[in-house]
Amino acid sequence: MDQNLSRDAVTLTKTLCTHLAAAQFGDLPERARHAARRGVLDWIGCALAASRHPEIDILLAVLAETGGRPQATVLGRRLRLGLLDAPLANGQMGHLLDFDAAKWVGWCCTPRHRCSRRCWRSPRARRSPAPS
Repeated sequence: MDQNLSRDAVTLTKTLCTHLAAAQFGDLPERARHAARRGVLDWIGCALAASRHPEIDILLAVLAETGGRPQATVLGRRLRLGLLDAPLANGQMGHLLDFDAAKWVGWCCTPRHRCSRRCWRSPRARRSPAPS
């Protein structure tokens, strides 16, 4: 058995993966394609905005010192890192300033927090309880 999973779990996982591997972007409804494009653009914007953040400077210094042969691009920088290190840096940049998950469910931080003022005024925010 794979990863000590039951046969049913392995079969379900393989079925889902087979379905996902066969899926094409054009097979998705227009609303899903729009959301996917929006998500990618949001991530790129967050990554570029965070590319000069001091925390990223620290991460890049460590990765440059400990990493492999520089062959992969780091977004927003004239820097290349190893094949495992550049995606780590790019991913961290994409998450450092990313607050969209909070906004999309209708709540943002607290009513006093700057990012939340618009969200708390929206009718959708008043309907959606904040997670516990």
